[in-house]
Amino acid sequence: MVDPMSVALTVLKSTSTAAKVKGFIERLANRNTEAFIAARDEMHREWTVETANRLTEHVRASREALMLIAEAIEEEATRARAREQAIDEHERQIAAFLDQPETQVLALLFGEAAYREALSERRTMLSHAAAGLVSLEVDVEDKCRVEKDLRNLDPGDVLELDRLARLAGPVQRTRPGSGVVHFDEDRHRYVVLSELRAADALLSSGCIRVLNDKFGGSTAVVTDRGRVILGSPSG
Repeated sequence: MVDPMSVALTVLKSTSTAAKVKGFIERLANRNTEAFIAARDEMHREWTVETANRLTEHVRASREALMLIAEAIEEEATRARAREQAIDEHERQIAAFLDQPETQVLALLFGEAAYREALSERRTMLSHAAAGLVSLEVDVEDKCRVEKDLRNLDPGDVLELDRLARLAGPVQRTRPGSGVVHFDEDRHRYVVLSELRAADALLSSGCIRVLNDKFGGSTAVVTDRGRVILGSPSG
């Protein structure tokens, strides 16, 4: 039987490169060793801690927003009681959401995806999405859609989606003091979209929709799905 390592090393002239190739092949062969599994487990523990910290921030921000609403509709004398009631209601809603089987399955899916992911940027994106599971503003069905969509989106794609969503006005600046005036904001967005690397990914995932306008040409809009992805937040 031909040894694949020997075959690989015979085509290399550099001794140092041959040593690196040998080490690489050995790592492939030893992917199920205790050392390899321990290293992967440690990486995943770090991801879990990172996600837990982000989740805590999500919960804190969500609670503060709910308390501000409660205070705004109450008189000064009853604001303390309103805050207490808001905290109790917030904890009830968070607990109910986390008890849903769908939420628990989604958490496992994000964790498994992070365990398999080689790119640190994608692990960070998955961490943000997993922490966003505690968001009370997005229902579990939309969170399931986000999980599916993120399988085919890179962090750079989400950043470019955010850029398109933030675009305002019909003027496309080409250099300081000059620019191109488009028919409207959506036409401007379409022109910017056509220049982005992420255009195909954003269109195929349903985050962006292209429409035909008989007056100004093709236009592009950020869909509800795209806004849910940006609001989860994932990048």
